[in-house]
Amino acid sequence: MGVVSVFFIVVSILSFCLKTHPDMRVPIISNLTTNFTRGNISWRLEKSKTEPHESFFYIECVSNAWFTFEIIIRFVVAPGKLDFLKAPVNIIDMSPRCHFISIFSSRSYSRRVIF
Repeated sequence: MGVVSVFFIVVSILSFCLKTHPDMRVPIISNLTTNFTRGNISWRLEKSKTEPHESFFYIECVSNAWFTFEIIIRFVVAPGKLDFLKAPVNIIDMSPRCHFISIFSSRSYSRRVIF
């Protein structure tokens, strides 16, 4: 279990670093159409911003699922549940889960899948 955890730590760090690299970002392109007075129409494409590729979100989902599974297993087998919850290292391990849950829930509601 330790080797798998280290693997997910490395993948998570690598994903975090790569999603900020300019070559790993997806441009958000909008089509701007201009109507002139003589009836001429002109259009151009404008890159307004970039976003990380969507695959990084799924890598984060899988990594966070593993970390959540790991902390649940550690809690289940802990001899003192209250001591486990009070330990600083476990508080540090649990705090990103709350942030991830809020990001995941806001992203899942903001996107609709159309078949």
